[in-house]
Amino acid sequence: MLQDIITTRFYERDYNDITKKLLYEDVSYDEVIDKGIKIVADWNLFEYKY
Repeated sequence: MLQDIITTRFYERDYNDITKKLLYEDVSYDEVIDKGIKIVADWNLFEYKY
């Protein structure tokens, strides 16, 4: 599921419209993907079954 979020950029609009405004630092969606979601996805901690 995390790979789908990365590929489709599904939450980008929500991040830019809502979440980004709550942060103390200016963090781009690409940075969130590269330094957060991709790292967690690569750990394979979550097994998603269809």
